[in-house]
Amino acid sequence: MILLPDENCDDRVKLEEGCKPSGSITVTNDGGTVTLEEAFQAVMVSTFETSPTNPVVLVDLDLNQIDNMFIVSKPEEIVQAEEEQEKDQLKGDGGLLDFNGLDIDFLEGQDLGELAEKELEFTELDINFLEIDFLRDLLDIVEEVDALAEKEESTGADRLVNRSFGLQPDNQFNILPDVAGSVFFLRESTNYVSLKIAKGSEARINIMDKDMGETLICLNTCDGIYISITQQ
Repeated sequence: MILLPDENCDDRVKLEEGCKPSGSITVTNDGGTVTLEEAFQAVMVSTFETSPTNPVVLVDLDLNQIDNMFIVSKPEEIVQAEEEQEKDQLKGDGGLLDFNGLDIDFLEGQDLGELAEKELEFTELDINFLEIDFLRDLLDIVEEVDALAEKEESTGADRLVNRSFGLQPDNQFNILPDVAGSVFFLRESTNYVSLKIAKGSEARINIMDKDMGETLICLNTCDGIYISITQQ
């Protein structure tokens, strides 16, 4: 996260007077809270449990440098802050050497059914779009779709009209049939859309995209709930 300067910031102001921040950013997770209050001040968060790094000021940064390559290649100040955080975490063993796992019954007092449910919980972060195989034979896919449709009709499960669950090439939606009792529609490309519709519902989703044109997704039938999405 980077706190950008206000709209009046330019190279001359940056060098001679210093840029004013456009506001402030408070970053909070299970590891702690950090507030950014200076222009070009930045902080890195790696996981929900790990505390944010100490704030650093990106001294040689200007707005023209913030692009995709900037995100891929971290600034040196951020790299150093991460290294310092790792060193702090490794200082001392925190009593780990005194721990004897054989002295504890981990199953005592535990509800195994509840633990199993937590292990099976599914979140949006569990979706890995890189695991999709784009090189599969089209005829195999068609046969699988036909077989799945027949099975869904016989069992009464949710189905898509003239589509199968998974990534939709024509509009970049990834559709999952059962996420915590809902049919989950997720799009992460040039923009972000997230929809959850209760299982067993009938819905018609009409998508108008400036780049990809008009597409239609129907859940079970093309009646019932009507959702129109316009992406400019």
